Amino acid sequence: MFLSNCAIIGVFGMQQAGKTTTVRRLVQHAARSITARELTSNTSFPVLYQEGNVHVIDFPGMGGAGNDFDKYTHLYGEICQAVLVVLPPEFSLTDAEVKLLTLVKVRTLFQ
Repeated sequence: MFLSNCAIIGVFGMQQAGKTTTVRRLVQHAARSITARELTSNTSFPVLYQEGNVHVIDFPGMGGAGNDFDKYTHLYGEICQAVLVVLPPEFSLTDAEVKLLTLVKVRTLFQ
């Protein structure tokens, strides 16, 4: 019942692409709760923010040593009903990263 009464949006992308900053600007609760320290360090685990019936999950970025992006995407990516992918102007995704993003089930939220 919980999942049918809300929208879950996953925010994915490369490290240092601005995912947390984007979430902060889109979600009022995130704007109040994200600290300056969180904006200058990499997200190391998924962080959930809620705005009414919309839940936004800020995922760790792709790339970088010791990154847990794959693990968290496999664990939680399939519950996302929509995905926002944040990429820097100059980027390149590996075939494995593109394949991993396609595992997320994307549905139409608004018609």
